[in-house]
Amino acid sequence: MTRPRAEGFLRLLAAGLLLLGAFGPSRAQTAWTLPSPSGQVTMTVRLEDGTLRYSVSREGALVLQESELGIERADAQFATGLMLVSASEPILVDEEYVAPHGKASHLRNHAAEQTLELRNPDGDRILLVFRAYDDGAAFRYSFPDSSVLFHTVTDERTTYRFAGNGRAVLQSFWPESLHEIVPLEDPPGGAGGWALPALFDLGHSWVLLAESDVEKSYFAAHLDEGDEVREYRIKVPETGYGVREPTWKLPWEMPWRAIVVGPDPATVVRSNLVSHLADSSRVSDTAWIRPGRVSWHWWARQPVGSMQVLRSYVDFAQSMGWEYSLVDADWDDYHSDEEMQGLVDYAAARGVGIFLWYNCAGPQNDYTFSPRDRMWDTQIRRAEMAKLSDWGVTGIKVDFFDSEKQTMIQRYQGILEDAAEEELLVCFHGSTPPRGWYRTWPHMMTTEAVRGAEYYLIDHQFPEAAPLHNVRLAFTRNVVGPMDYTPVTFSDEVYQHLTTNAHELALSVVFESGLVHLADDPDSYRAQPEVVQDFLREVPASWDEIRFLEGDPSTHVVLARRKGEDWYLAGINGTTSSREVVLDLAGFDYAGVGAFYIGDGETPRTFAWDHVWGTDFALTLAPRGGFVLRIPGDVTGAPGPPIEETSTEDEERLRLSIDGILPNPFTTTARIACSLSGGAPARLVVYDVAGRRIRSLPAAARPGTTHRFLWDGTDDAGLPVAAGVYFVRLTAGGRSVTKRVQRVR
Repeated sequence: MTRPRAEGFLRLLAAGLLLLGAFGPSRAQTAWTLPSPSGQVTMTVRLEDGTLRYSVSREGALVLQESELGIERADAQFATGLMLVSASEPILVDEEYVAPHGKASHLRNHAAEQTLELRNPDGDRILLVFRAYDDGAAFRYSFPDSSVLFHTVTDERTTYRFAGNGRAVLQSFWPESLHEIVPLEDPPGGAGGWALPALFDLGHSWVLLAESDVEKSYFAAHLDEGDEVREYRIKVPETGYGVREPTWKLPWEMPWRAIVVGPDPATVVRSNLVSHLADSSRVSDTAWIRPGRVSWHWWARQPVGSMQVLRSYVDFAQSMGWEYSLVDADWDDYHSDEEMQGLVDYAAARGVGIFLWYNCAGPQNDYTFSPRDRMWDTQIRRAEMAKLSDWGVTGIKVDFFDSEKQTMIQRYQGILEDAAEEELLVCFHGSTPPRGWYRTWPHMMTTEAVRGAEYYLIDHQFPEAAPLHNVRLAFTRNVVGPMDYTPVTFSDEVYQHLTTNAHELALSVVFESGLVHLADDPDSYRAQPEVVQDFLREVPASWDEIRFLEGDPSTHVVLARRKGEDWYLAGINGTTSSREVVLDLAGFDYAGVGAFYIGDGETPRTFAWDHVWGTDFALTLAPRGGFVLRIPGDVTGAPGPPIEETSTEDEERLRLSIDGILPNPFTTTARIACSLSGGAPARLVVYDVAGRRIRSLPAAARPGTTHRFLWDGTDDAGLPVAAGVYFVRLTAGGRSVTKRVQRVR
């Protein structure tokens, strides 16, 4: 009888201590340590003398030493005098979701989470929710009370105090500025601060600071220098349109502060932490959200006033198998609604969707480019979007936001909400980097927030900076979401490229964007070797997986991306010296046959290309050069190394050729005649331009005869496919040959 009484006493004692902690000035527990699911990363929160602080460790090594937490409102402060109300038990967050576009398609949000409830001396409550991921940590504040009155946040006291010296890759707070590599402990001073994301190399760990789930109630933050050595703090935007301090009713939830942590840059580059922290998709049916490649007339300075030019870009997109064409600024000054409706219809008949450009307008910009009066006011915007939907327009590009204050965040969110109602895809320009919005609103395909290829037209210093700038973007800006750099420009419209043509081609893989605006003039693309044109027909705009192979923000980067069963490898050199790269292809489900390489030629404007036969492939990146390498997933019929002419009697040399591809403009059937010699089963497979298998057509082996395949324009399920460019691959006896076929509606 003694033991149960003792246990009951202990339970009563524990309950009393909890009550004392809830209503008294302190409680027994003052620190909470939260390890990630595998224990790689640990976040610790400590309450001492009424102040909250946190630290982050990776495998026992301190990454962020104790750093400040807190929020100040105009009516109350939550930085000092805090008392604990309750601490939840840690819970496991574990969800899987699918992304229509991005660096990976199937994602797992897996973390440990804990919540502290605290009150200030006046009894006002605040929650701190914090998480530990295997590749980082995160936390957010919220005010759980209810109020019909508006409250104003005057300052956020969040700091990041690094536990050691190292390098920082920082960008001044304007999202289109260049990155600098500076001492972490002594960054250059500046009143403007630095943009998020920001990258830090501590030697034993790499850290990327970012934010996610920025809603209408808050601002998009950047960084400022803290009061301590190696300390950075959240900075409320002071420039740009709108009131500095955000205002909202209670309850009120703030954005996630995201801290990506890993032993090397690979962890940073492949991290999806910003996506995981964002609110789940608010678009229930995403079947209409389709990433793609876009032809674009503006960079090549082709006039928007010529309907013939606009149609020629549609025709070029069709010939390349690209999904979209963008009509840029001032289109409404030159063309009537009837003419624009006609362009949309013309494009639709060719399997191409049309994007239209808009000026965000409003008092934050005085640019006269039009249309500038249709995206600011809610009612006008909704009417315009309804009209575009009736026309059959695919999406909109909205430009010139020029502010990160709460008012402008509300503008972004309003555009995304209304566009979802009309099933319009969205591209933001003159904008802030994505803050997790591409998960919540997956029809937000890309944002600019980058010094991209348009600077070849307006900045004489950009060509010199571009090679290393391109490298650094892979470690920073592009980590947190799709980036509309407008890549792959071979021609020199105003200022001459110093990057090689192979470097430019590689940007189509190194950079990720749900819309890839391939910006050069069609004649420039047509002037490239056929293998380069074929690559641009095939390269996807969304990916299933990413791998970091090697690199550093100060020199070069080599990445691998997977789409379906196909792998695309690409690398760029940011330095003026050549660089040797050795690729181990054995880890890409690679059978040692069928890979195809395109790299630097004898001059910066030429290419070299070849098939790759082994699993170890060594290449040389030219100064400011680059390469791409495609490994098809279906390698069973890929061409092997050349066969010696001296075959034995029981070895039979197999010859393949596709003699004719005969698209008939009056039917939906493509007639494909194939010649075989040698005895082997034959198969013809149809792929779309993204590398997805559409149709498989077998045929019996009939040595020395001609096989005829008839593709009726349907997929394996018998459903018709859209008009456009497809690829047919004939395979037999370990060999293959591939050609393009045009399907005409």
